[in-house]
Amino acid sequence: MVLGNASLVTGNYLSGGKLVCHPVRIGADVTIGANAIVMPGSTVGDRAVVVSGSVVMPGTSIPAGETWRGNPARKWL
Repeated sequence: MVLGNASLVTGNYLSGGKLVCHPVRIGADVTIGANAIVMPGSTVGDRAVVVSGSVVMPGTSIPAGETWRGNPARKWL
């Protein structure tokens, strides 16, 4: 796995004054670009790429081998 400069993979966040915690699952050979954020409850499949500056919203599942980008992150063709 490659984590770009200033990227964030977090298992918790605050919502309505309550702490929300969920695991994050990251597969093999994944690249998380610089300044990208992966939120709790997300799954990033093997060989997937999250482009720099993207935000993977809570509960998102990125299939193996796909490239996602944007805020919120979406599959990039």
